[in-house]
Amino acid sequence: MKKIIAVLVGIVLLTGGIFTFFLLKKTNQNPETKNENIPTEISQSTTYTSTINDDTYEQVTYPDPVSLSQTTPDSYGNTIFAEDAHWYSIEYFTADKTFNVVLLNVDLLEARVQAQNKIIEKLNITKEDLCKLKVYVGVPFSYNEELAGQSLGMSF
Repeated sequence: MKKIIAVLVGIVLLTGGIFTFFLLKKTNQNPETKNENIPTEISQSTTYTSTINDDTYEQVTYPDPVSLSQTTPDSYGNTIFAEDAHWYSIEYFTADKTFNVVLLNVDLLEARVQAQNKIIEKLNITKEDLCKLKVYVGVPFSYNEELAGQSLGMSF
């Protein structure tokens, strides 16, 4: 019995050591590594192409979301586009030009309307143009267990 416990403890320690090695290796990557998807200059407006479905490609012109963001982009070019701690958080992903809206209030209808209006206002676009962009609207499990993990879409 002692041999079995010793073997199991050895396996656990070996597995933990390997996991720690890979975790440290990943976090100690060279900070000089360049990511070509990071914008190098801020433009006032750009034409972005967003896909509504596989058959339809629409173009919408709007200001560069990174230049309008509340935070400095991370190493991947992602940034907090807009945030209201009582209602929503909107993150912008540079690589695929996607807006991720997280609703932060139990009044999901009002939170979604406020987030939509903020995107429309900051980008100076119409509701129709907003529907052409890649926007994921979701809610955390702590606010609504049934809707968590689903894309709720726009309210219009």
